[in-house]
Amino acid sequence: MNATKCIYCGEIVDQSIREHIERKTDPSKKKYIPALAIGLSLLLPGIGHFYMGKPMVGAILFLLASLGYVLFVFLGIAVHVTSVILALKSDPYK
Repeated sequence: MNATKCIYCGEIVDQSIREHIERKTDPSKKKYIPALAIGLSLLLPGIGHFYMGKPMVGAILFLLASLGYVLFVFLGIAVHVTSVILALKSDPYK
């Protein structure tokens, strides 16, 4: 990747390249594996969102799915499938 740098300070000017480099070098930003988030959500609804760093969404999905399985199995399945789809479409970096 060729990056445009500031002639005075050497800072990368292109924002998208800067974000890409920060993701690679910042140890606090772990690498996100979408397949793992989906697999975790298949095992337990909402746990994929915990993995992505969205614990509130994960907790809500887990509670709704649990309640759905207790009240009416098909409602639980619907929430569980929704949890998997949301894990597929979510990006923790946004």
